[in-house]
Amino acid sequence: MALRAECGLNNEYDKNHVTSPLQRRLKLSGLISKYVKDNLNVGNARAMQKPEEHIGKIVELLGNPYTDELSQNVLIDLFDNLAAYPKYRKHAHLKNLTLEECRTHPKYESLDVTTFKGIWFLLGDVLTYGAENGHYGIPRNFCKDKVFAVKMRFMMKTKRNKLERLPYLQNDIQALIIQLAKRYRLKLEPHKLWIVLIALFNGMRQGEICQLFCDDIINVNGIDCFRIRDCAERHQSVKNGQSERIIPIHPILLRLGFMSFIESRRRLKYERVWQGMKSRPIDYYKPSDSYSHYFEKWYNDTFRKYVITDEQLRKQKPFHSLRHTFINWFFQNISSQDRDNAAVKSLVGHLESDELKIISAALKGISWDVYSQSLNTAKMLETLEQLDYDVDLSPLGLPMEW
Repeated sequence: MALRAECGLNNEYDKNHVTSPLQRRLKLSGLISKYVKDNLNVGNARAMQKPEEHIGKIVELLGNPYTDELSQNVLIDLFDNLAAYPKYRKHAHLKNLTLEECRTHPKYESLDVTTFKGIWFLLGDVLTYGAENGHYGIPRNFCKDKVFAVKMRFMMKTKRNKLERLPYLQNDIQALIIQLAKRYRLKLEPHKLWIVLIALFNGMRQGEICQLFCDDIINVNGIDCFRIRDCAERHQSVKNGQSERIIPIHPILLRLGFMSFIESRRRLKYERVWQGMKSRPIDYYKPSDSYSHYFEKWYNDTFRKYVITDEQLRKQKPFHSLRHTFINWFFQNISSQDRDNAAVKSLVGHLESDELKIISAALKGISWDVYSQSLNTAKMLETLEQLDYDVDLSPLGLPMEW
């Protein structure tokens, strides 16, 4: 199994070193191997990708000690080293460097909070498993100790204050349109245009857009819609149940010719909306099924600098900020009627913590607890039609024949 090879999950026990009450001492990698076998879906390569990456970082930083050598002090050092772990460790500019050299590299960034928490909670699950299932010398899940709760709160506050995502302003959106018109090659790279516009006018997440199939563009009672769903057979996934939804396509996208573009994909017998579109070595439908990784890399690393010229603001306005822009416009401009509230929440699906923060800042004292996944598309469309960034879209030269 790839996980065993990557993390050295062999020779699990030290049979020559017998310590009471342990019958045999077990390496951390051996405990991880047993945990993976009993708890994770090792038959699904895609489902295993993140745990493998997380476990690789844990073993790299801890050096694979015996399980009875783990302690709160050992994990305190791990916490600090993990918080400073380079975000792009396997990228070309860092992969041949030591961890210390990575941290002094001019392009160094530490792990984001979400990734850090994913690794830390996985380690906690492993420790809980070890404490409850066998004599591994682990008295408890140290990751739940109060000291780590305090450190986690401090780290989250520090990182979010330093790099809080911001919505795009009107002049940012206009600059975005102008740069798209200058830099995308319409016939060869229409994905670079449409993915951006869908995020901006429909508030969908990057992953939701990049994994669309042609049959996810549907008509409901005369209204053209996106269908966002979790479908394991097609490697489509969503954040949670609330993120599965059917939402109307913004009329501006329709006026720009989006449905004509979709029909061109269907005429070519494509299953996926962005099928056959490559940018140098980029192919969205490579075997890893990493639909959005390379688009994000293009947008955040190559394209964004032409739109947001201020370096600090650029870091705070990645692709995901387009979704924030969509949410923020509604919370700044629409009334607080319950139906509109429900419509916006139905359009964007599950709201994340930073998005709730936008709502709280924009609408103090107004409740947004009303939620209705069953709100019909006509009512959602009435709310969606209110969205108007007041920018000039003519530089895009759309609609056109596909």
